[in-house]
Amino acid sequence: MLATAICGEKPKRNEIGRLIPYIGYQSESEFKLPSGGRLIKTHEPHRREYRKAIYIVRDWREVCVSYYYFERRHARCDEKFASFLKKFQEGKVDGFGKWTDHVNSWLKENQNNQKILFVKYEYLVENTRQVLNDALKFVGVTPCLDLGDVIKEHSREKMVKDEDSSMAKNSSIPFVRSKYAGQNLEEFFLKSKGERVDEEFMRLNQYLNYS
Repeated sequence: MLATAICGEKPKRNEIGRLIPYIGYQSESEFKLPSGGRLIKTHEPHRREYRKAIYIVRDWREVCVSYYYFERRHARCDEKFASFLKKFQEGKVDGFGKWTDHVNSWLKENQNNQKILFVKYEYLVENTRQVLNDALKFVGVTPCLDLGDVIKEHSREKMVKDEDSSMAKNSSIPFVRSKYAGQNLEEFFLKSKGERVDEEFMRLNQYLNYS
């Protein structure tokens, strides 16, 4: 949405790197901010050299369930959820470490740093226009399109319709799923009752006001 609002086009998911590339590939970006900087995206913990950053945080249980399906879609996981949960809590699913360490790296900086816009995923979903407007002001850019049109173009229904499954190993699992696991969270974690939930995860969840 940010790229569309700024540049006036909606690139396909596998083309978004032209406008907002991953860190390390920013020299390939076709778009520059008025300040001369570039928009980049990353899954990494906080780095002090970032000029500004927009950080989106989400209930770790939602992250875990969503990531589980993402890994299955790309045939990188064929295990039961309980096994995946254990790896997730240990920070062994990918190279980005534990969820708690990752979030804390941003929380620590956010406490005394006006250069970080901290956004909860749920607030983004329910108040999309407000968050998008805040993000544009934060990076100092005026949108070239009406925000209502931008949001419609990126609606869940539109994304499902335009979904490209050519890169998926298991196309039966959609990339665009429900906004929340919601009540299914209880079902997932009841099935995994043999796997202990890390208290550090629960404490941080409570700090972020996730029940």
